[in-house]
Amino acid sequence: MAAKKNPKTAATTKPTSKAAFVRAYANLSAREIVAKAKEQGIKMGEPYVYNVRAYAKTKLGRRKGTRRGHAVTRPITTTSAAESLLTALAAEIGLARAIEILQGERARVHAVLRT
Repeated sequence: MAAKKNPKTAATTKPTSKAAFVRAYANLSAREIVAKAKEQGIKMGEPYVYNVRAYAKTKLGRRKGTRRGHAVTRPITTTSAAESLLTALAAEIGLARAIEILQGERARVHAVLRT
């Protein structure tokens, strides 16, 4: 007959993964985490701690709705929006001046493309 397990000791000796151990001590340095793990009989090195932390950061970045980094200006993608902006510009500064600006920009782009 098999020996029965004591339910109290089974609950207190809950196995913990190495990664969970590292995440539990996020406020400690890698060296301190390795020392604490060694006290509890868990073998790991400092590179392992750094890998777990790096992986946790990438998982955080994948959350829905989370944007990281700087905002990027987007070019005008629709023709109608670009045309309406050009029309408003021509109305504001005058058609002759708007044509001069466009011709200057065209010449500048051609000069860049030739080099």
